[in-house]
Amino acid sequence: MKRATIKDISLQIGVSTSTVSRALNDHPDISDSLKEQVKQVAKALNYHPNLMAVNLRRSRSNLIALIIPEITMFFFPSVIKGVEEVVHREGFQLLVLQSQDSLEREIQNLRVCHDHSMEGVLLSLSAESSDVNHLSELKEVGIPVVLFDKSVVQSTFDQVLINDFEVAYQAVTYLIEKGAKNIAGLFGNRNISISQERHKGFQQALADNGIDAYKAPTIFASSLQQCQAASSALLQRHKPDAFFCMSDEVAAGLYPALNAANIRIPNDCKVIAISDGNLPYFMQPTLTHLHHSGLEVGRVAAQRLIDRIKGIVKEPEVTTKILSIGIVELGSV
Repeated sequence: MKRATIKDISLQIGVSTSTVSRALNDHPDISDSLKEQVKQVAKALNYHPNLMAVNLRRSRSNLIALIIPEITMFFFPSVIKGVEEVVHREGFQLLVLQSQDSLEREIQNLRVCHDHSMEGVLLSLSAESSDVNHLSELKEVGIPVVLFDKSVVQSTFDQVLINDFEVAYQAVTYLIEKGAKNIAGLFGNRNISISQERHKGFQQALADNGIDAYKAPTIFASSLQQCQAASSALLQRHKPDAFFCMSDEVAAGLYPALNAANIRIPNDCKVIAISDGNLPYFMQPTLTHLHHSGLEVGRVAAQRLIDRIKGIVKEPEVTTKILSIGIVELGSV
C-alpha cells in the first residue's frame, strides 16, 4: 500500500490540504469538531507525517550522524547506547555509519552528512586518518563535529578522549607493583594513535621501573584472531609472568592462547586490560581492568555536540575532554 498523504485525507473529508495541515497541528482557526474528524480519518488511513519534508521546510534535518570504524562486540555498542540516550532525550534522531577503518570510506560518509544536512557529526577517526583536513567542508557549512576515541594533533574540533599514554603507564605500573618482572604487551593496529600512545605508556612504565622496554615481548594485531595466533606463537618462545592488553579485543584473543598453553591465570601469569567493563565479567578468571566506559564516552561526546548545535557552546572555544579511568580489581592479577 502506498503511504497516505495529507491530500488523501483532504479528498476523503472534502476540505483543502492546508486546512488538513492546520487541523493536524491544532491551529486555533480550525474548529474542534473538524480537528477531531481530520484526526480520525488520519488514524484510519494510518497517516504519519513525512518528517523529511517537514524538516526541509524548517531548514533542518534533526539528524545527528555517528561515524565509527566498525560495529564489533567491543566498546562501540556501548558508545552507540550512550550517544542514543542523549540524542533521543534532546529530540534528535541518530544515523550510524561505518568507515571500515578506511579514509576513503570516511570521506564518503562525511559527504553523506553534508548532502543530508546533518545537524552535527560524532566521529571516531579511521586508522588511515592522520589529520582532520577532510572535515573542512563540514566546518565551512557550519556542521559541528566532535571527535572521540582517537586523537590527532589539531585545534579545530572538540574531542572526548582518555589519556592513552597515562592509562597504559598506570596498568603496567600496577602489574610491577604486584610482582611482575617479565611483562608482555598486546596492542591493536599499530597505525592508530591509541595503539601508539598506549605502547609508549607501556614502554615508559617498564623503563621507569628498571626493566628493558625494548626486550619486552610485544604484539600488534588488527583483530581478535590475529592476536590469538600471535599470542600462541609468542608463548612458544617466551614465558611472560604478566600481560598488558590495550583493549578488550586483544584480551579476548589472549585468554584462549594462555589456556591452550596450560598457563594458569593468575598463578602463572597475570593479565590486565583497558576495557569497556562488560567483557571482564565473562572471562575466567574475571579480568582485572582499567575501566574505559564507552557509555560515558558516548554520553559526553553527544552532549558536547548538542550544546554546539544549540549554540550553548560557541566558536572559537574548542575543548579536549579527558575522561578519568580507574582500576577494577578482579581475578586475573
